[in-house]
Amino acid sequence: MLRQRKAAQRFSPLLLDEGEEYEGDWVAVLSTPREYQKQTRASSSETTMEALEAELKGRLRICSMSVVFDPTDLRSPVLKFPLRDASSLIPESSGQGKFTLTTTSFTAMKQNNLDVPYKCVRHPKNGSDWTFTLVYANLEQVIPRLHEALYLSQQGRHDLVRLLRERLEDKLKGKDNTFDTAMYLRDAINEKILTSVPCVLRAPLVHSPGVLVVTTECVYFQQLNDIEGNSPCKIHQVRDVVACCKKKSALREQIALELLFWKPRNPGAPRWDTASAFFAFRSRRECHEAWRTLATHADVGRDTPIGHDGARLACKLFADSSARPKARPDTLALLEKVTSCWQRGSVSNFHYLVALNLLSGRTFNDLSQWPVMPWVLGDYTSTDLDLSRKEAFRDLSKPVGALNGDRLALLRERFAMMPDDDPENPPFLYGTHYSNPGYVMYWLVRAAPGHLLRLQSGRFDAPDRMFHSMQESWSSVLSNQADVKELIPEFFVKGLAVKFLRANESLPLGSRQNGKPIDEVELPPWANGPADFAEKHRRALDESSYANANLNEWIDLIFGCKQRGEGAAGADNVFHVTTYYTSKDLAKIDDEVRRDAIEQQAQEFGQTPGQLFSSAHPRRNAVAGAAGGAGAGSPDGEREEEEWLGSTCVCRVVEALMAEGGGKWDLDLSGYAYVEEEEEARAAREQRWKQAQDRQRREQDRLRREKKEAAPGGEEPKLIASLSNRLMSFGSGFNFRKG
Repeated sequence: MLRQRKAAQRFSPLLLDEGEEYEGDWVAVLSTPREYQKQTRASSSETTMEALEAELKGRLRICSMSVVFDPTDLRSPVLKFPLRDASSLIPESSGQGKFTLTTTSFTAMKQNNLDVPYKCVRHPKNGSDWTFTLVYANLEQVIPRLHEALYLSQQGRHDLVRLLRERLEDKLKGKDNTFDTAMYLRDAINEKILTSVPCVLRAPLVHSPGVLVVTTECVYFQQLNDIEGNSPCKIHQVRDVVACCKKKSALREQIALELLFWKPRNPGAPRWDTASAFFAFRSRRECHEAWRTLATHADVGRDTPIGHDGARLACKLFADSSARPKARPDTLALLEKVTSCWQRGSVSNFHYLVALNLLSGRTFNDLSQWPVMPWVLGDYTSTDLDLSRKEAFRDLSKPVGALNGDRLALLRERFAMMPDDDPENPPFLYGTHYSNPGYVMYWLVRAAPGHLLRLQSGRFDAPDRMFHSMQESWSSVLSNQADVKELIPEFFVKGLAVKFLRANESLPLGSRQNGKPIDEVELPPWANGPADFAEKHRRALDESSYANANLNEWIDLIFGCKQRGEGAAGADNVFHVTTYYTSKDLAKIDDEVRRDAIEQQAQEFGQTPGQLFSSAHPRRNAVAGAAGGAGAGSPDGEREEEEWLGSTCVCRVVEALMAEGGGKWDLDLSGYAYVEEEEEARAAREQRWKQAQDRQRREQDRLRREKKEAAPGGEEPKLIASLSNRLMSFGSGFNFRKG
């Protein structure tokens, strides 16, 4: 589950803007403007921000579009200065490593190391002066990076995306992105490197460029920057890898890799700080090479519950996840076997649904592709939950948007009025999706408040609009035309429910208009606390006759024949076209601006899972349903599921598969060779041509600009110098004030 990880410092990538890169940090002292200092604060009424010390010791952190100062004293807030609002940057020539930044705005965050709403302060007149003094470094190390960040901060949306993409590519190819064997290799004599690939480690709302290294013993990821202060290199033993799964990233299938981990048997063994790791590569070829190295590794999965053969079987099962229409026949046959195991009751409903999510490309490392689970129950008001009553359940044959007949009639009327002559913008019933970053964080705000602050520009929503009651959330999805969200797996796991249904004491979520605080979610009368709610919720999914008899219809809507096309139209299950986009659809778009806009829209408004089934999903056998799994089982099983949710579900599925086949499965992966698709080769050629055109255009713009500036009466100097001029004399600095 998404949760706040304890870092060695309070600064984290969550404090950066969308797409912003971290450049470096230096020990420094910040001299604050007089109007924000304690001794003069009483006379100022311009802002509600608390007063600052005259001098703050800490670290200067330069990012691609901002300057951040992280004070050592946790009582003082982290200060972020967006460079788009900078009016001057003046280095001092005294040789003391000083420079002054004049800006009209700054943001205060993480005061007292708490996840509280950000305080954005604006000084609209002449701005305020902030003087930074480097303690050990000199200006020559810092000023060029500042100049480049100033230039980037002034770009328009499309140019900024393009420049950031080019800079990331340069970083991945750069000499600094090389694995340091002397420092990080655990056994320099016996351990051999099998593959080393530059890539980006992605987690919810953050990313970190670096290099993935697979050796004969371990998986390493060396980050270019140790942003959180934990370690620049993450390590996990290959023998503790449950599965290696190909995934989708930025609407492109098979270009990312997700590793599902298991806890090491030896407490002293190296351990990744999360239950899984998601790597996005520059090409499908690089992704396939990394997958092949791990899937055929001699030690993969040896210390996991499914063993070496089970881990290889899992790698084979997930070899084509997120690309099922083009999956290999033997991989499709494995999926049919998984469904057969579920039908007979060897796999519980919960484990099966989570496995289907992972097989369709969903992941716990991307909020826009978070695993989706159904609203199973429809009774949140009774004092006793009777699972034998059909009325206690939601109609699983209909999507959430179609559960209310009156609302559906209005949506159908709007659908009929939409023009249907534009194949790029066909009619749709629902403008929002059942799973997107906003919905996921709506559920998980109490577990990961910092992620919601990052998603909503430093603000929590009004308490009445936040998740505060199961009954009211259920009422909303029944009546609100813009609310069609489903649930997430965390609702069905006891240990996780306790963490996201109850806030910690320091989280200031506020109170509703009726005066009730929303620290804890109001649960149904039949639930005696979060753990009891999750346990009964899980039983409703895994053990009830209704869920066992009807779950296949919900699977048809989300993963199967009613997900898209005519089947979706007949089931009132049609969403906006961009939620269905794939790499094939992106390849048809020549306009780069529109392609970037679609990628951004998919990230913000949700993506439909990959389609797993083209025909109606079979029902669960009645006998098997009656004897279906009852949750995680033992306390040890519950703890494992809480900490290693994805891995646990895959292990349960693979164990059933291995029992089904008597342990005799074809584990040969030699036939899984990389085959470059025609559209991929064409897209690569077009991308290289466009990059060459962009470089030529930028060079022409630079020459034209220099010619104008050199001419008498040339144009007034720009706010920011171009990248080609960023290494100008430090003594002169930049002053962008008018007049």
